Amino acid sequence: MTRILTSLVVVLVAVTVAAGCGPRPSDRIDTSGGPEDVSLKVISHNFSNVVVYLYLGESRHRLGIAGGNSVTDFTIPWRQVSGNRAVRLFCEAIGAGPAFTSRITQEQHEDLRDHGQAEGQVTSDTLQLTPGARVVWTLEARLDQSMASVY
Repeated sequence: MTRILTSLVVVLVAVTVAAGCGPRPSDRIDTSGGPEDVSLKVISHNFSNVVVYLYLGESRHRLGIAGGNSVTDFTIPWRQVSGNRAVRLFCEAIGAGPAFTSRITQEQHEDLRDHGQAEGQVTSDTLQLTPGARVVWTLEARLDQSMASVY
C-alpha cells in the first residue's frame, strides 16, 4: 500500500513540475505582426537559395532563407528598426564562396564580402523605412542586377 502511495506521489510531483516548466501565455512572443511591422517580400529569379540579412547600421541580423525561383515573405518588427530607419538588405547564396566562384585569396574574398561585392552576394541600396512599410526585393539571376523598392 505504501508502495502504491509513494508511486502516486512521485507521479503527481512529476506532472506538477512538468506543467510548471511550460511558458505562461504572457511569456510568448507575438509573431502575428502588428500594423506597424515592416513586411519584406523576396521575389527570387535566382536559381540558388539565399540567406537574407538586415543591416541596421553596421550590425547584421539574419532574417531567414529565401528559396531559389520562389517568393518568400518575412516580417520585420518595427521595434527592431524604429531607432535606425535607414537600413540595407543583404543576401548570400548558400554555397557561394571563393572555392565556388573564382580564384581569389580568402582575404580578398572576405574584403569583397564585407563590402557586399562578392559573387553570389548582393547588398541593397539604403532603404528609408516607415511604420507599416512594404518592401519588395527582386533578386535577379545575376544578383548584382537585383532591386529593392519600398511602398
